[in-house]
Amino acid sequence: MFWLAAVASAEIYSGASAKTSADRHAGLIEHQGLLEQNDYERQAIIALDEGYRLRQQQAIDFINAGVELIGTPLLVLAETAKQTEVSARELRTTGKYVRDLSQAKAKIARSEGTASLMSSVLSGVGSVAKEL
Repeated sequence: MFWLAAVASAEIYSGASAKTSADRHAGLIEHQGLLEQNDYERQAIIALDEGYRLRQQQAIDFINAGVELIGTPLLVLAETAKQTEVSARELRTTGKYVRDLSQAKAKIARSEGTASLMSSVLSGVGSVAKEL
């Protein structure tokens, strides 16, 4: 009888260890997703800064060439600003999708850990019940 209890306990412990490992893995996956989202956010900020600098340089070039900032030159500056905003928005959107994906992967990892725990508990109980 002691042997059955030991076997059941070992199976349950194995499942509990798998669950703990899966939970830790899920946490790491979520953290990685957050880091990646933050990286995309930094890239978006850099893109906005570079776009601002480009518009400033364009304006200076127009003025140095004796061109007034009306009409076409103003449209060029506006288009540069628009493209900069689009690039930054795309980077932020990608970062959000990467984080969402990591959260979905973490959820799957946790579910697999729970399934492993439940399977080991049922297997342990089944082993004991079979012998009784």
